[in-house]
Order: sequence, then structure tokens, then C-alpha cells
Amino acid sequence: MPHHQSSHATGPEDTFSGHAHASDQAAAVAAGYEKEDPKVKPILIFTILLVLGNVAVFYAMIWTNNKFTAAEASKDVVAHPLAVVAEPPAPRLQAVPSAEWKAFKTEQQTAIGVYRWLDRTNGVVQIPVDRALEIVSERGLPHRK
Repeated sequence: MPHHQSSHATGPEDTFSGHAHASDQAAAVAAGYEKEDPKVKPILIFTILLVLGNVAVFYAMIWTNNKFTAAEASKDVVAHPLAVVAEPPAPRLQAVPSAEWKAFKTEQQTAIGVYRWLDRTNGVVQIPVDRALEIVSERGLPHRK
């Protein structure tokens, strides 16, 4: 039976489908590299189809997202009765503890550093702590006789 040998594949379908002649494959293996350049046309067609497919999927995703967004916006959503936000009972966590601590400290420092009447009818006044310490150091603590 005669066997027709060719030095190269006859077309892209021969190269990609594995129907290249055995002698061509043996020559490539013996040389250590491919003897002919890859076919550019099938690679170019695949690349163009891949890019077009990606663009089509991209615009399909945008269209789908717009449809879902419009459908969601047109719904009349009634809040679930248990979804009502209510403040929990006291004591509650502090939102910003450091700021609340500074405000409390400032308030306390102001309260202990001023003169004011506590009970005018009985003559009871509040004096600053520093002044009270000076008076105690000068006169001493009151004691019973």
C-alpha cells in the first residue's frame, strides 16, 4: 500500500486535529522544536471571538443589573414589625467612651472649682477644693471638744 508523505500539514485542521503525518512529527521531535510557524488565522479568530464574547457578557451583566435595580426600586416594601429600631433599655453601651469620659471629667473639674450657694437659707456654700485644702491646713480639721 503506498503511503503519501508530506513535508508539512495541508491545513489548519490537520495541525490542530492531530492528523499531521508521522514523518512531520518525527522530524519535529528529532529537531527539538517545531519546524513550521503556528497558523495565525485560527489564533486570530479565537482571540476575536473571545473578546467579542467578553464584551457581550459585560453588556449583558449591565443590562441584567439595571433590570434588577429597577425592579427592586419599584417594589413597595413594608417594614417588618420586628425590624423597628428601638433603643435598648439602660444602661446602654457608650458610643464614644473617650469623648464621654472627657466631658464628664471637665464637668466634674468645673463643679469642684467654683464658689456657689448650696443652701442659702442655712448659709451653706461650696468652695473650690484648693481653697478648702488651704483652710484645713491653716485651721486644721474641726473636732469635738
